[in-house]
Amino acid sequence: MKKVSLLAASVALALVGCGGSDGGSDTNTGTPSAGGIVITGFDGYFKNAVVFDDMPVATRTSTVGKLDSNDVIFGLTDGNGKITLPKNTEIKGTLSLQTITPNGDVQKMLIARDPSKFAGVYTIDMDHPTQAMAHEVSFRTLPGEKIISPLTDLVAAKAGTNPTQTQIKQAKKEVNTALGLDAENTDVFSDVIAAGDHVLHKTAQILTESKVEAGNNYTPAAAIAIAEKATEIVNDPENADKLDQPNFKPTIPVDNTGTVGEVIINNKLVVSKTIYDNLIKQVNSADKFTDVTEISLIDLPIAELFVDADNNNEIIPEVKISTVNGGDVTAEFNITKTATELTISAQNITTVRDTYIVTLSSTDIAVNDKNMGVVSTTFEIKVDLENSAPTLNLQVKNTLQEWLGSLELQQNVAVFDEKMRISDLFEDEDKLTYSVYSSVAGLEFALAPFNDGGTELEILGKPNHAYPAGETITISATDGINTVYEEFTLAAIAEAGITINEIKYVALQEKITDITLKKGTPVIEAQLNITELFNTESVNGLGAIEYYAGLEDKAPGPNGENLHEGFTTVDGVNVNVDTNGTLTIYGEPNEIIKGGYFYLMAGVNGDTSDEISSKMVKITLSDVQPADGGEIIPPETSLNLQDKYLYKIESGNFNGVSGLFCDIRYYDSSNKKFYMNIRTEINKELCTVVNTTLSPSNQPELFEEVAEYTLQNGIFTFSYNDGSEQFTTTHSPLQFDIGYDSQVSPFSHYVVRANEVGIDNDGEYESAELYSLYLGAEAVEEVIAVKTTHQSGNDHTTESSNFRNQLIHYTDNNEVSEFKVEAQMRSLDFCDGTLEGSMCEQGLADADLIIKDMSCSEFQNAYNTPYVNGEHFINEGYIENGINKCGIDFYSESAITSGFYTFRASPKNENTHEEINFSFKKD
Repeated sequence: MKKVSLLAASVALALVGCGGSDGGSDTNTGTPSAGGIVITGFDGYFKNAVVFDDMPVATRTSTVGKLDSNDVIFGLTDGNGKITLPKNTEIKGTLSLQTITPNGDVQKMLIARDPSKFAGVYTIDMDHPTQAMAHEVSFRTLPGEKIISPLTDLVAAKAGTNPTQTQIKQAKKEVNTALGLDAENTDVFSDVIAAGDHVLHKTAQILTESKVEAGNNYTPAAAIAIAEKATEIVNDPENADKLDQPNFKPTIPVDNTGTVGEVIINNKLVVSKTIYDNLIKQVNSADKFTDVTEISLIDLPIAELFVDADNNNEIIPEVKISTVNGGDVTAEFNITKTATELTISAQNITTVRDTYIVTLSSTDIAVNDKNMGVVSTTFEIKVDLENSAPTLNLQVKNTLQEWLGSLELQQNVAVFDEKMRISDLFEDEDKLTYSVYSSVAGLEFALAPFNDGGTELEILGKPNHAYPAGETITISATDGINTVYEEFTLAAIAEAGITINEIKYVALQEKITDITLKKGTPVIEAQLNITELFNTESVNGLGAIEYYAGLEDKAPGPNGENLHEGFTTVDGVNVNVDTNGTLTIYGEPNEIIKGGYFYLMAGVNGDTSDEISSKMVKITLSDVQPADGGEIIPPETSLNLQDKYLYKIESGNFNGVSGLFCDIRYYDSSNKKFYMNIRTEINKELCTVVNTTLSPSNQPELFEEVAEYTLQNGIFTFSYNDGSEQFTTTHSPLQFDIGYDSQVSPFSHYVVRANEVGIDNDGEYESAELYSLYLGAEAVEEVIAVKTTHQSGNDHTTESSNFRNQLIHYTDNNEVSEFKVEAQMRSLDFCDGTLEGSMCEQGLADADLIIKDMSCSEFQNAYNTPYVNGEHFINEGYIENGINKCGIDFYSESAITSGFYTFRASPKNENTHEEINFSFKKD
């Protein structure tokens, strides 16, 4: 062993990382994009907790609800419990948070994944900033939420995996009831610490302790029972003065039947900040270490470093010395304690490193003497070694980055023949041993020796997920004493899959549409090659391409018969596709039907964990006509909403921000289910791009099932009843309006009335809405996020007009009528209204709403006063602008700032009049 001497000893406040910072990393891994999504985690704010995507069950082989090597890690929270995710971050599973404990299983797993990021890193609950979290515990939240806490975890547990909106609504209601909140209260998904809500903050702390205590008994039902008991505790007048005391941590046990036991009263074992600060001062000023093989911490006034109000016994901490990457260091410890001093010494330390972590820990004891976990605090010792660390060869680094950055990796696709020599990356007098790590789940590495003693890296395995650019491969080298790391970034990892060739799809659909179908007449057997319909290059070598033709998966028939593969929706017409990709359509139609269809799909390794398949492609058959001489089947009724992507201007919110959105609706005739798109922030400007050849059930990343419906006499009916709340909703299409120039276009639309009657906690209620559903996205995108224009000086606009118009509908005895509405918004340099003919009246911003085909008095009788949301616009009143034309003018003394602005006029009778909505955007 080489002779070493101590250069310095420093204490890192409870959370130590490589380099001796005050917490390993107060920054998030990766560089978030501008306008990112800020996620906050707490029971107290969690520092250095892992925020991750808990991947769906179908893609994993291990744990659900706890971080494992398959999950996608976004990074670590900062000292305020926050992490910023790029605004385009896609959550494929469940947004979750995992705490890390010193030497715990999660920390070991993370270090094995990438020691340069996670060695020495663990979580602090900032309610106790001088000590590490005592337990590994994970929490989840709901889609679209920005808060992760024990409170959100309650709702997520109750809602279940992949919950519907109905399940989420019900879960929120049950949790609010358990917590003593109103049914529609949203505090559970807020930052209760920032809000100063001591009741919910203490409830969150109790839930954390109780979830850990329950272990596998923490079922959704048990969680609700625990929440109800926690609510009793925080509302008990005897505990009123304890709610803002972070050490007061009652724990609620629960058995495997979900029965809550007697509350365990615990005042948490804590590390005294005053004495800990003295320890820091003593260690930083100490000059006692002369040899790394023998370390003595003497005469330090830390006899009361650990304080436990429930434990009157003398507390002598356990001592552990480890390497930064979590490796145990063999040593002989001697601990003595007096009334005021604690002496800790370690002799015969066998592992030489330039940095050690010393961990002091003790057991938290409750009032009933129950062991409540281990509390730890740490400090870091740095050593000046005569043996210098390996140095980086920049030229080799650049070569390796060029290679690794050019890798074209794809999800679920094995990496093949990617090798390069890495042994020259670092230079050192001693022999170096290399290791390789990656943030990409599923990648593996082999290190092979060269004859000259060098090392070659081979990349193996296959990425478990698709990733944006910026994931890493880290190469480390150690000379047995010093370890150094170098990180390399990867290009985006593409999503695996077999994609659809849209050009070939159009050609195939045309050929199939040309096949004549007549009732009672055998189909002239058609054989078509479909191999070019699917792009399969990314899965070459992974297995034989298999094809599927038929309907979506259905339950077997009463005798176990297959009711989907080989079938179409036309009774008597069947399909088959062989291993060569030849599609055969055959049979004899037994009915006259319009719009029959079936699906095609391709894949490899079907029904295995390595399955990769395309989306299902919907193929439409020609209409089945009567036999020769029969009456031609009439065209489809104009009021059929089914099997169409329908676009709606929707007033709503996303992540707590309200505005106008483009929503998409779909009534699926094949399963009588109603779907809506999963709303995202981009829908404030653009509609979600969908594959119109597929149904929403084949695009689960874009759509969610809302409810099942029945269809009778053209009216869609939805019902819900959970015992405490029930309602019935109907969607009644009233009219179909052809688009411009009497041609069916994206602006063609259905006029629909929705009515709902129900019973909730407030009693019986009724609601209604009249609205338009458009055939194309362009109709909605035309009137949302319209760019504001600018007028310079007291003059006419210097930019082209941004007037937008739409047809608004109203009914009288179910007869649909319409009127036209126009709107604009612009900013002004100056305007005093003196220029004749100028539309600029006054102020620094101007907006106008013009109602055509209706007088101001008629409009006022039907609508509430219009307003502009989002700026200090003043409504100057109504201006009769000719016969049956009404203008409503707005101005603002303030300039328009960046953001969205909404014109809105709500009808006085929502059953008979459509709401008026426009939105504008200032960049």
